[in-house]
Amino acid sequence: MGLIFGDWRVEVALFSSAILFYVYFKLSALFRYFEEKNIPHKKGKFLIGTILEQASLKKSLGLSIDSHYWEIKNEKLFGIYLGISPFIVVKDPEYIQRVLISDFEYFHDRNFLIDEETNPLEAHLFFLNGNRWRLLRHALSPIFTSGKLRYMYPEMKKCSDLLMKHLDKVVDGKDVDMKDIFGRFATDVIASTAFGIEPESIVNPDNKFRQMGKKFFKPSYYIYFLVFLRFSFPKLLMKLKIKTVPEDIDDFFTNLFLDVLEHRRKSGVARKDFIQLLLQLKEKGAVTVDTKEIEQNENIEKMDNESSEKIEITDLLLAAQSFVFLLAGFETTSDCLNYVAFLLSKNKKVQDKAREEVIKIKQKYGEFSYEAVKEMTYLENVIHETTRVFPPVPMLNRMCTKDYTFPDGTLLEKGSNIIIPIYSIQRDPDYYPQPDLFDPDRFNQHNSKATWLPFGDGPRNCIGKRFAMVEVKTALATILEKYYLEESKLTKYPLEFAPTMPLTPVHPLWIKIAKINS
Repeated sequence: MGLIFGDWRVEVALFSSAILFYVYFKLSALFRYFEEKNIPHKKGKFLIGTILEQASLKKSLGLSIDSHYWEIKNEKLFGIYLGISPFIVVKDPEYIQRVLISDFEYFHDRNFLIDEETNPLEAHLFFLNGNRWRLLRHALSPIFTSGKLRYMYPEMKKCSDLLMKHLDKVVDGKDVDMKDIFGRFATDVIASTAFGIEPESIVNPDNKFRQMGKKFFKPSYYIYFLVFLRFSFPKLLMKLKIKTVPEDIDDFFTNLFLDVLEHRRKSGVARKDFIQLLLQLKEKGAVTVDTKEIEQNENIEKMDNESSEKIEITDLLLAAQSFVFLLAGFETTSDCLNYVAFLLSKNKKVQDKAREEVIKIKQKYGEFSYEAVKEMTYLENVIHETTRVFPPVPMLNRMCTKDYTFPDGTLLEKGSNIIIPIYSIQRDPDYYPQPDLFDPDRFNQHNSKATWLPFGDGPRNCIGKRFAMVEVKTALATILEKYYLEESKLTKYPLEFAPTMPLTPVHPLWIKIAKINS
């Protein structure tokens, strides 16, 4: 076949141009998605999308969405582009309640794709979808009843006692950045309950468990880029077969878990922790729950009694569940404690009221038992208000699993991506008058109606919510009993946040800690 234009270089150039034009045309068509559906939206830039701050790794996705939330204030939902992927931001509480609770059957998945061969530690409750998620959630739910939490509480209490002993030695009224100390406490709780070891990070911060955890969570542009790919180009991330958990970290936590599991099997040693309950799940097919362990307001996921469906419980699957315990509790718990201490240092009346409750209940029970900590309702309000102002994760994501129509007629096709902007909703004066005011009393009779979502809501809420709440309350109660928290002049304002998924401050939140004179 002869050359049409007589010069092969011209033909190659023309052919390449045609391909590039076709690709550009197809990709540009993606950015007409919301326009064709008549959905209010922010226009996207080619390949980058709408959220430029997140694409340029300057802000987290949750905070990047915040400015658009206020620009499109009077709409129930609006559209954005992450890379070339369209996402619908649902901001109306009634619509959010539909997505998370009443119409959950249409939105039970997250828009995450995982490659278990490349990343076996990603096969956990947060990332799994469909029937595997449903079966695993059902299997794990009995582990998180109040009865099982009471069962694990002594291990948690040991960690808070160690925290107190350490503070007694190092606190002298000077300015302190508590983030690292709270991080060591959170590490010890996770190590003890989820991995069955006691590294005592509070007094030995250089232990390998702590260092490996810090290494995994250390901010880096590579991690930010992976988060961007996970949301914006999930299929590309799958095809590239990128190890999202570095090899050395994967090996360390997997081998640690498997070694402890094998030791428990061979020795018959039992311990009151998460790993013991996982072992029971593996060997007996279920975690036994006494009806006395379930409180009146607890909802344990129910399934059709006639169904014989079971998820295959492998040791690697259990290792992934312990790893997600680390993911969920390492940064978020230490950040939450850090924010509570910071806000209490700035609000003396709130701090005094919380301390009064702590001391009164301690006198009633004689110790900080599970029952005592559970009774501290004002302290719980303090945590609720803190997580309103500084939610651990500033957004939720869901995927539409079958066609769905909102009351206003907006049609979501199967596969549509949903974002719920927690950070913005929880600072909206329509739902929280004077949102910048730190007021725990607003939760005395607060009916959230999908406006307080730090742990999500509905069947796919955070399964470890009660565990996290008791952990944070235990640490705070032991601190408030013995110490005053005072505001420091060293904290930099306005606060800046790292472009990570957990809402983590860039600069230290300094406070002064002084012992209460007996």
